[in-house]
Amino acid sequence: MIDALRSWLAERAPEALGEPHLQGGSIVLGGDRHPDAKVTVLLFDNQGAPAVAAKMARGGSIGATALTAEYGALLRLHAALGSAGAGLGLPRPLAFGEVGGRLVLAETVVAGAPLTTRYYQRGHVTEPGAVDADLEMVATWLRRFRADSNAGTVPLDASTFDEWVASVFLRFADTFGWGPELEDLLRDVRERARDLMGYPIPVGGSHGDLAIANVLVDGDHVSGVVDWELGAIGAPPFADIYKFPLSYGAFLDRAAPAGSGVVSGHPGRHEIGVHWSRYGDWPNLIGFAYAFFGQGWFPDRIRSFVSGELADLGLPGSINAVFFPAFLAHQAMVLPDPVYREGYRRVLEGFAAERAHSWLWQADAGVAS
Repeated sequence: MIDALRSWLAERAPEALGEPHLQGGSIVLGGDRHPDAKVTVLLFDNQGAPAVAAKMARGGSIGATALTAEYGALLRLHAALGSAGAGLGLPRPLAFGEVGGRLVLAETVVAGAPLTTRYYQRGHVTEPGAVDADLEMVATWLRRFRADSNAGTVPLDASTFDEWVASVFLRFADTFGWGPELEDLLRDVRERARDLMGYPIPVGGSHGDLAIANVLVDGDHVSGVVDWELGAIGAPPFADIYKFPLSYGAFLDRAAPAGSGVVSGHPGRHEIGVHWSRYGDWPNLIGFAYAFFGQGWFPDRIRSFVSGELADLGLPGSINAVFFPAFLAHQAMVLPDPVYREGYRRVLEGFAAERAHSWLWQADAGVAS
């Protein structure tokens, strides 16, 4: 398969490969959890330098759909961003098509190491200064990305509410069913939205899955972002604003294991986890609850990240009550892995029941003191 891939790339994108074409070997970087999804192979040139990242569908529809979506998203984003796309560290599509009966998307290699590399270093997420640096790096990149892809504003009205919020809940109901607590949540979300009707919502580029594993860093700055299958142009900004801090808080137990369920450096996390265990045993559930419902230095920084991004866009904190629940509902449907789907379903269930205890639901939510 690798030889066929090299030959295909030599025909489709010879300018990216050099001579001889990609004879420096290859490594498998990883694959999606779902066995029907995709796998990524890094190909090296004859000098031993990374040359091409090739994503291959494993043969099923999930991987092929994701690759097609990423290819289209990157084409649209680069067309909108122009030369800024390279400066932001977006991969550039090199070739797209079938190799050996499998769909393949070949992209340029983005410099840097995944943020997870430092995140999982011993003691990193227990040190407030290190966490501050991570959050600031991503906030700086995100603001550049929004500025370079800015497409103006769209008012929140009945039509955009239906498109961005109500339709997400309807799809969620069709997928998972609907109960009285979620019906009550949607009713309250509609009520909160009425107070914001006519508010200009900035639209522009969106990554859609700005998780820590998709962020690459080099020194003290974000050097690039990968996996753009949920990328969009002309989208509201909330998915990126919420996804990054959610993912940053979700894996603290794996980054700072204590063996007893208590994560060193994060007082209060265990206690809120005990309370939220009524909503299931998905490990990420505790991280979510601690980040957005907890007390202490770490939840304060998560709140400040979200509030700071909203302030940069001129948006009030009260808008969280409209868009954050819709974001959670969307997360439950966007991933193919059944564990994640069920996990996010329970997260939304927990949020619906516990929302009054989070700053996300406060009408005057602002930057944490």
